[in-house]
Amino acid sequence: PQKSGKWFKLRAAAPGGHSGVNIADGIPNAVTELCGVIYNAPSMMLHSLNGGERINAIPAHAEAIVQIPEDETLRVENPDIDIETLPSADRELIKEGRTLVSSIFGFAHGVRAWNRELDLPQSSINLAEVSTKGGKVEISLSARSMANDDLNHLVARTIAGWEVLGFSCDTEGKYPAWKPVVNDFSEEVLNRYKEICSDASYAAIHAGLECALFARKFPDLKITSIGPTILDPHSDRERVDLDSVARVTKVAERIIADLNYGTI
Repeated sequence: PQKSGKWFKLRAAAPGGHSGVNIADGIPNAVTELCGVIYNAPSMMLHSLNGGERINAIPAHAEAIVQIPEDETLRVENPDIDIETLPSADRELIKEGRTLVSSIFGFAHGVRAWNRELDLPQSSINLAEVSTKGGKVEISLSARSMANDDLNHLVARTIAGWEVLGFSCDTEGKYPAWKPVVNDFSEEVLNRYKEICSDASYAAIHAGLECALFARKFPDLKITSIGPTILDPHSDRERVDLDSVARVTKVAERIIADLNYGTI
């Protein structure tokens, strides 16, 4: 690494979004975008790289402190990258910084397989967070799938890819897949919903629903999911349609009444 040079802080901003529901929407990943800028500047060296907000969100923010040779001019064509000139200082460069940036930029964040029957992602993976704090590199990923076999395969392939680069990998907090199934209970719930909203219909989403945890523990349990309309989830624009909250409340009250009187 060069011993002297000019220092900059680069910040990337992106819209952010849900790592499942929005994964096919082409939302830029702030971490990937920032690594792309560094990757395309071969003489740029890395001091630190940090980005992402949480495991289940597409990163909206990322920042890096970088160094370039004294005789070069910093050129960044990405309009979503903010540049701050830093004073000269004795900052340590990450020895394998270029390899780290290349690995993150080259990682296939996003949809990995498509479910044509449901017309939504079958499997996906979110490059969620990266940190180089405390002299330790940590990268967090979130994998999703509509089938457990596909999910396990995706996780195994991802681990293999990072381990060959010298990383150690751990898995935790995995949501199992929950395949949408129509049954007599879901039909009754839909009928009750239509009493409140005549155009109600079934739909599947690419997201980790808590129903999956119950389904894994009680495989014979009849389960369906309803909820209010949430807009731009897992972003700083997240909001809820209050009218939909009222509708869901009425449907839930009628379902509970049916259960109390034994009609379901």
